[in-house]
Amino acid sequence: MTIKRKAFAYITSGPTSGPTSGHRLLVFSHPLSPEAGIQVPAGTIDDGETPEEAVLREASQETGLPSLTVV
Repeated sequence: MTIKRKAFAYITSGPTSGPTSGHRLLVFSHPLSPEAGIQVPAGTIDDGETPEEAVLREASQETGLPSLTVV
């Protein structure tokens, strides 16, 4: 059995003001696989890659956001 290590990104923003104030979580649905449902950015950790490196890479690839920070 092959074990694949995975990284998941929970990207948040907020709080903001106005009628939609509060913290927000970035989620998406994949247009080619709607049966997969709502997802967060995620992917496989490559050999030699740390979980932090993987989550930043996957989040950037899947969202297009260039400047993310792991906390």
